[in-house]
Amino acid sequence: MAKVYLTTTFSPSMISKKNKGVMVQEVSELEFWRMLKGVINTGEVEFVSAIGHENTADIVLRRMPDELKEQMPESLFNRVNIKVEHGDWVFAIIPQIRFDSTREFTDEEVKKAEFRFFIML
Repeated sequence: MAKVYLTTTFSPSMISKKNKGVMVQEVSELEFWRMLKGVINTGEVEFVSAIGHENTADIVLRRMPDELKEQMPESLFNRVNIKVEHGDWVFAIIPQIRFDSTREFTDEEVKKAEFRFFIML
Protein backbone atom coordinates (compact mmCIF):
# COMPACT_ATOMS: atom_id res chain seq x y z
CA MET A 1 0.00 0.00 0.00
CA ALA A 2 1.32 3.45 -0.91
CA LYS A 3 2.01 5.91 1.87
CA VAL A 4 1.10 9.58 2.14
CA TYR A 5 3.54 11.49 4.32
CA LEU A 6 2.70 14.87 5.84
CA THR A 7 5.92 16.59 6.82
CA THR A 8 7.54 19.96 7.38
CA THR A 9 10.79 19.18 5.65
CA PHE A 10 12.11 17.27 2.68
CA SER A 11 15.54 16.07 1.69
CA PRO A 12 16.74 13.87 -1.20
CA SER A 13 18.01 11.41 1.42
CA MET A 14 14.35 10.56 2.11
CA ILE A 15 14.06 8.95 -1.34
CA SER A 16 14.55 5.19 -1.31
CA LYS A 17 17.48 3.98 -3.44
CA LYS A 18 14.99 1.80 -5.33
CA ASN A 19 12.94 4.88 -6.28
CA LYS A 20 14.57 6.28 -9.41
CA GLY A 21 12.89 9.67 -9.38
CA VAL A 22 10.31 11.97 -7.88
CA MET A 23 8.34 14.90 -9.21
CA VAL A 24 8.05 18.02 -7.04
CA GLN A 25 5.51 20.78 -7.45
CA GLU A 26 4.97 23.88 -5.36
CA VAL A 27 1.26 24.63 -4.94
CA SER A 28 -0.95 27.12 -3.14
CA GLU A 29 -2.08 26.37 0.39
CA LEU A 30 -5.65 25.81 -0.83
CA GLU A 31 -4.50 23.32 -3.49
CA PHE A 32 -2.24 21.58 -0.96
CA TRP A 33 -5.08 20.81 1.45
CA ARG A 34 -7.49 19.91 -1.38
CA MET A 35 -5.05 17.42 -2.87
CA LEU A 36 -4.14 15.91 0.52
CA LYS A 37 -7.82 15.34 1.28
CA GLY A 38 -8.40 13.81 -2.16
CA VAL A 39 -5.48 11.38 -1.88
CA ILE A 40 -6.43 10.31 1.65
CA ASN A 41 -10.07 9.82 0.67
CA THR A 42 -9.17 7.27 -2.02
CA GLY A 43 -8.79 4.74 0.79
CA GLU A 44 -5.88 3.25 -1.10
CA VAL A 45 -3.08 4.85 0.92
CA GLU A 46 -1.69 4.77 4.43
CA PHE A 47 -1.44 8.23 6.03
CA VAL A 48 1.75 8.90 7.99
CA SER A 49 2.28 12.14 9.84
CA ALA A 50 6.01 12.83 9.98
CA ILE A 51 6.23 16.17 11.76
CA GLY A 52 9.08 15.97 14.23
CA HIS A 53 8.47 19.03 16.41
CA GLU A 54 5.40 19.33 18.63
CA ASN A 55 4.88 23.08 18.28
CA THR A 56 5.15 22.91 14.48
CA ALA A 57 2.74 19.94 14.39
CA ASP A 58 0.21 21.94 16.43
CA ILE A 59 0.45 24.94 14.10
CA VAL A 60 0.07 22.75 10.99
CA LEU A 61 -3.05 21.20 12.52
CA ARG A 62 -4.46 24.68 13.24
CA ARG A 63 -3.88 25.75 9.59
CA MET A 64 -5.63 22.66 8.26
CA PRO A 65 -9.24 22.94 7.04
CA ASP A 66 -11.78 21.59 9.54
CA GLU A 67 -13.08 18.87 7.20
CA LEU A 68 -9.55 17.47 6.90
CA LYS A 69 -8.82 17.75 10.65
CA GLU A 70 -11.63 15.27 11.25
CA GLN A 71 -9.59 12.63 9.42
CA MET A 72 -6.37 13.32 11.32
CA PRO A 73 -4.98 11.82 14.51
CA GLU A 74 -5.29 14.00 17.63
CA SER A 75 -1.65 15.04 17.23
CA LEU A 76 0.43 15.28 14.06
CA PHE A 77 3.65 15.09 16.08
CA ASN A 78 5.43 11.93 14.98
CA ARG A 79 9.20 11.73 14.61
CA VAL A 80 9.79 9.02 11.99
CA ASN A 81 12.26 8.29 9.23
CA ILE A 82 10.84 8.68 5.73
CA LYS A 83 11.83 6.45 2.82
CA VAL A 84 9.78 7.42 -0.22
CA GLU A 85 9.06 4.40 -2.40
CA HIS A 86 7.53 4.40 -5.87
CA GLY A 87 3.85 5.33 -5.52
CA ASP A 88 4.24 7.23 -2.25
CA TRP A 89 3.23 10.88 -1.83
CA VAL A 90 4.90 13.56 0.27
CA PHE A 91 2.97 16.64 1.31
CA ALA A 92 5.51 19.09 2.73
CA ILE A 93 4.37 22.28 4.45
CA ILE A 94 7.68 24.01 5.07
CA PRO A 95 8.06 26.98 7.41
CA GLN A 96 10.43 29.55 5.98
CA ILE A 97 12.56 30.03 9.09
CA ARG A 98 16.34 29.82 9.23
CA PHE A 99 18.69 30.50 12.12
CA ASP A 100 22.45 30.35 12.57
CA SER A 101 22.23 27.42 14.99
CA THR A 102 20.22 24.21 14.91
CA ARG A 103 17.43 24.26 17.45
CA GLU A 104 13.71 23.72 17.77
CA PHE A 105 11.71 26.79 16.80
CA THR A 106 9.57 28.48 19.40
CA ASP A 107 5.80 28.48 19.07
CA GLU A 108 5.86 32.22 18.41
CA GLU A 109 8.48 31.86 15.63
CA VAL A 110 6.45 29.18 13.85
CA LYS A 111 3.22 31.20 14.17
CA LYS A 112 4.89 34.17 12.48
CA ALA A 113 6.56 32.11 9.73
CA GLU A 114 5.61 32.13 6.09
CA PHE A 115 5.00 28.63 4.71
CA ARG A 116 5.60 27.07 1.31
CA PHE A 117 3.62 24.04 0.15
CA PHE A 118 5.06 21.19 -1.92
CA ILE A 119 3.67 17.92 -3.23
CA MET A 120 6.05 15.14 -4.24
CA LEU A 121 5.28 11.87 -5.93
